[in-house]
Amino acid sequence: MRQVVLAVSLVSTLTTTLNGCSFNASQHRAGLLPLLSTPSIGQSVSAVDNAVTLSAEEVEFLLSLDSSGQLKGLAEQALVRDQADQAIVDRVEQARVLFSTQPEKFESDFFTAVQALPSPLRRRYLSSQAGILAQRKALLVEIARAYLLARACAFREQTATGVLQHRIDQIDLTRGQFLNGTLLRDDLHQSMVFLTQARLQSESARQRRIDAFKALHLLTGREPKGLALPFLLSGSHQPHPAWLSDLPSDRLLDRFDIQAAEKLLVTDHTAISVARASFFPSIRLSTSDGLASDNVHALFSNSSTTWSFAPRQPLGSQSGTGRATSLNQRTSISNYQKVIQRAFKDMADALAERHALLQRIRSQSVLGELARGQLKDRLVQASDAISKLDKLAASIQVLQTDQALGDTQLAIELNLLSLYKVLYGADASAIPS
Repeated sequence: MRQVVLAVSLVSTLTTTLNGCSFNASQHRAGLLPLLSTPSIGQSVSAVDNAVTLSAEEVEFLLSLDSSGQLKGLAEQALVRDQADQAIVDRVEQARVLFSTQPEKFESDFFTAVQALPSPLRRRYLSSQAGILAQRKALLVEIARAYLLARACAFREQTATGVLQHRIDQIDLTRGQFLNGTLLRDDLHQSMVFLTQARLQSESARQRRIDAFKALHLLTGREPKGLALPFLLSGSHQPHPAWLSDLPSDRLLDRFDIQAAEKLLVTDHTAISVARASFFPSIRLSTSDGLASDNVHALFSNSSTTWSFAPRQPLGSQSGTGRATSLNQRTSISNYQKVIQRAFKDMADALAERHALLQRIRSQSVLGELARGQLKDRLVQASDAISKLDKLAASIQVLQTDQALGDTQLAIELNLLSLYKVLYGADASAIPS
């Protein structure tokens, strides 16, 4: 399950965990985290430092998805809009309905989980600093996702339009051959079927692009103009975002659920330094290529389903403060362990997906090169009607392989969103049980 059920009421848990905690290197060494303050209900989001300004790591993340800077500009526009908490949640829901899409992991989505909260608790959570920060990260991911989908829809419309034009040219040639008696009626009929399919696909792609642009406009308040189409790259030349290279596991300490779990440890008089030394693996998560490190693989056994990390300094009957552990301490320690395991499992899954997608795009790139080579040969030979038909068929094949490559490129980009969400826990796990 995505959330851990604690032996306390929801209201009590919200009261004690919504504040979360922050982290920096010096505090890590000291083993003690300061607690975040909780603004009163209705306090402006601007009360939180840098609420409407992108941080350096956020800029780096957005530029890794879109080097043109347009996504960055849209995100900045969205942050300075009316920041009423419920208004943001409503806009996200409306944009998803408009584009008829939902997150792949629906049950773990932040905005879906927020909407499911009773109204008083939702307002309380979204007014807390922890809630404001979690919603901000989730909103940035949502905007990036909408932008990538809109860009992909624009590319699909472009390729669908190209295929349609080639199908029209095919019909002109096949009709002429049929009238000359060099082509059977069945062949002409098949070409007409292909043309009808191409028209339907082109119109569908156009409508999807319109809906995607409207959804992005709804989220950001700015109408996207002239989205830069994705540059198709072969798998061997996929960029490796700097923020994903050689990731230390300490980055997971920025997750909202881990911060909240560590606040519970402090509340129950458990030393965070001891808990981390006991239960938090200090490893390298990714390689320089942004793939899972051997250390990540070693954390799990039985096909990545069983946690195999053994505590280095078992707490035993002590909490790190010299006192015997109480029932509350044992509960918060157990919760801490589960939250950590979930974070590492999510990271391992997302990195495994990235590896599979990179392998897929390499294979598709080979097919794309073969299709282009075939088209080049047909262009040399295109002198009569038959060879011109062959050229058109080869051109359509190139566009179709490009579209398949673009679909995988999109999947790789959406996977980067998943990895970013894992780093911060910007999903349903950010909301206390």
